[in-house]
Amino acid sequence: MNELLEGLIAKKWIPGPRLEDAIRVAKELNKDNIVAMINFIGEHIKDTDKVDSNVNEYLKIIDAIRKEKLKAVISLKPSQIGLDLSYKLALSNLKSILNKAYKSNIEVWLDMEEYDTVDKTIRLFKELYSSSNRELFGICIQSYLRRSLDDIIRLSKIKARIRLVKGAYKPSNKEEFYISRDDVTKSYYKLLDYLFKHNDNFIVATHDSNIIDYTIKQNKKLKRRVSFAMLYGIRDRLAKELAIDNKVYLYLPYGKDWIPYTTRRIKEGVNLKLIIRSIFSR
Repeated sequence: MNELLEGLIAKKWIPGPRLEDAIRVAKELNKDNIVAMINFIGEHIKDTDKVDSNVNEYLKIIDAIRKEKLKAVISLKPSQIGLDLSYKLALSNLKSILNKAYKSNIEVWLDMEEYDTVDKTIRLFKELYSSSNRELFGICIQSYLRRSLDDIIRLSKIKARIRLVKGAYKPSNKEEFYISRDDVTKSYYKLLDYLFKHNDNFIVATHDSNIIDYTIKQNKKLKRRVSFAMLYGIRDRLAKELAIDNKVYLYLPYGKDWIPYTTRRIKEGVNLKLIIRSIFSR
């Protein structure tokens, strides 16, 4: 089963196991004016040596982006830099990554994970965020969580950069999230409308053509600094078209621990048709 997943799916969405693979694809994306959002795959690490290794990998990514003069940013999961071991460890590691990234003017994005990590992730962000680096530090918010409007309201008050996604994790308490595809989408529009009114710089991360069209239409009237983001390998052709007139990021994961990432993409029912289409086309 793993070999089938790797052959048919993982290779479509993941450039390869090494940083060099991600850099190679990032260069190709840059030719189409697309920004690579590089992520080293891995999550929920409970071994300190592995956490240290992950942190060092992100420092290497920053070096590679600078050396190759790439249009690229990094996006990381708090649980891969120590959050499952201690908040203090994750804070220290994130601070080290941010300090190095800022010196090279490279954006850093905090991915959002399961429901029980949301408060800690937002706390990490707010503790290390300041108005002087607001262009270079952002956080992901998921529309399938009922709490997300409150989170966006608080984050917008400090002018945080937000990457709005639908979300792929399922919390244990079903009262905390929207179940149906329609409800998740309705929540996305509500959050997007709030961002247009109260935030001047955010990323609309979606493969949903209706949301993309709505965003473009709204932005013609409201003139915000809106960017788009998608996952590598899902709708690359659309990303290229959007990048002609808009800033577009493609989330570009690499690494050997590809199974959690790949299976999560498959379980996203809202993207099922796009996923099937992406497997057999490019």
